[in-house]
Amino acid sequence: MSANDVGRRLMSMLIKQELFPAGSILLAACSGGADSLAMTDLLREASRVEGWRVFVCHVQHHLRDPEAEEDALFVEAFCRARNLPFLRSDIDVRSYAASERLSVEEAARLLRYKALEEKRLECGALAIITGHHQEDQAETVLLNL
Repeated sequence: MSANDVGRRLMSMLIKQELFPAGSILLAACSGGADSLAMTDLLREASRVEGWRVFVCHVQHHLRDPEAEEDALFVEAFCRARNLPFLRSDIDVRSYAASERLSVEEAARLLRYKALEEKRLECGALAIITGHHQEDQAETVLLNL
């Protein structure tokens, strides 16, 4: 099955589920990875049919500079090219991890979801949409165990 076929099937499923009423504002969390870029593009396409307004938020963790900044600028350009409102949140993961005695991974997760919730409230979004692939889901299951 081609990527286009998968995209069409996912968009059809998203629309049929009727998860969000017409006119809903949705916040897409976009890291710049293939999964979140595909999800953002899928939401943009579905929004044309469903009448949603999609905002995109990139959380800059400052853990892989300068690559992390390149990711942030890439997502911003991706949004600009697609006429999607772009929001950015910069977080200081290392300081938070040290002050709260957390692992960097746990601190990043907590701050990321806090930042996304703040941006959700800022733009009035009904929901935050995230993209995960199978390895992400396996990691989440392990973390919860």
